[in-house]
Amino acid sequence: MFAVAGQRTFFVVFILDSVKYGLDINNIQEIIQKPEIQPLPAPDGCLIGTINLHGNIIPVLDIKRKQPSPATPLYNDTRVIIVEDADQRTGLIVDEVLEVISVPNEKLIEGATAENPDYSEYTWGTARLEPHTLIVFDARLILESARKP
Repeated sequence: MFAVAGQRTFFVVFILDSVKYGLDINNIQEIIQKPEIQPLPAPDGCLIGTINLHGNIIPVLDIKRKQPSPATPLYNDTRVIIVEDADQRTGLIVDEVLEVISVPNEKLIEGATAENPDYSEYTWGTARLEPHTLIVFDARLILESARKP
């Protein structure tokens, strides 16, 4: 996924349950502050509703619903990251978006065990940054989660 040595990948860094995660900026359409989410009559797993984004209906995931954590309340810092790949887009609720960082591809380790396994089903690997590690999400795994019944 990030195989070209000598190059860098840009990540949007965000918080979920006080842990920093990153998503490749190439898989992010935009970041929205507290959109109006139309709830599903019977939420299915982490799929909680939809938003109308520029005339398109986008499913919204709250992946905290699969964990012991409570569902994400929408505060001022809460954001929905619109994740895209090819022809699919999905909103991902996060606690806070912090920054965009550039990481040398040599620092990216596929499949590396992260300190926080809570969201491992969405994890590609880690970025070894000094003095901490960034857990890297795989956009395809997030989008697949939105397609599950």
